[in-house]
Amino acid sequence: MLPPETAEHSSIWVFGYGSLVHTPNFDHRAKVVGWVSGYRRVFWQGSTDHRGTPQRPGRTVTLTEEPGAVTWGAAFQLAGSAQEQAATLAYLEWREKQYDVRHYVDVYGADGQLLVKGALVYIASPANSNYLGPAPLPAIAAQIATSRGPSGPNCEYLFRLADAMRAAGVHDDTDLYELEAMVRQQLLEISAQQHQQGQGQGVPLVELAPAGSMASARGEGGLGAGAVQVVEEEHHVEFRKWHQRAQQQAQQQAQQQLREEGQGGGLPRSAHSPQEPVAVCADGAVSGVAAADPTLRRQCIAAGAAARGEVVRVVALSGAAAEAAGEQDLEPG
Repeated sequence: MLPPETAEHSSIWVFGYGSLVHTPNFDHRAKVVGWVSGYRRVFWQGSTDHRGTPQRPGRTVTLTEEPGAVTWGAAFQLAGSAQEQAATLAYLEWREKQYDVRHYVDVYGADGQLLVKGALVYIASPANSNYLGPAPLPAIAAQIATSRGPSGPNCEYLFRLADAMRAAGVHDDTDLYELEAMVRQQLLEISAQQHQQGQGQGVPLVELAPAGSMASARGEGGLGAGAVQVVEEEHHVEFRKWHQRAQQQAQQQAQQQLREEGQGGGLPRSAHSPQEPVAVCADGAVSGVAAADPTLRRQCIAAGAAARGEVVRVVALSGAAAEAAGEQDLEPG
């Protein structure tokens, strides 16, 4: 049963179908596992800065529209005050900056009950520069099995997602588990070839661990639940630091604006400069989405929520305050 406040139309929910499922990295009041209709999860988005490189990109998930399709994931209700929720949205804009489409979807439970109406979801479309698009499943499996980036091997991204879905009780995600099995088989073949060629011990054990082992408490052959939890806690601390700096920056700018209004007696200046990122809202209006201006960001999100089913397309990157703070980028998707 959902908390009573989840029925309020003002509640902000975010639907995750990739790394957000197991590593949301933001405060949330509630989390529900559910599915969205009309979308299929596909590994069509390229990763050049986390699970691959520009020369050898990895593959991460996005959604593609497909009638009758179902995608399982997790929906999170943002916690905190209006200002804190706006800061969380600013963080998500920064984290999901390569996912250029924002949509609003309804989330259903295993019994078909509507759990969340109008959850925000981030989608990477063919318009973004890292989009790779479809390919035969064996080719996608081979690319995932052999790609690696600053955040680690591409296969780890896939395995953690599959483990999270299994842990949530989702056992009928055929596409995801078929790809996982293919990648594991390819890794075994690569390891065998490396042994034959005398190139050492092959790929790391974390990549060869049996399905489900990354989420197991034993941690045999890879990252156990404890190790994953440590990563999440570290990421959470990083976000809190960034959040505090963003709050301080917003307060300083507000104080500066009040001082300028008192001195000049004219119209207040905009809290963001013309060079700051902007986004086109679902109603066609243009609003600034600088991390230091949560009010305008909330207006943009509210405009999308008021026109569910409309696409909100970002036309410039956001999260400037986060990047200025120098925090390590957390992988999107």
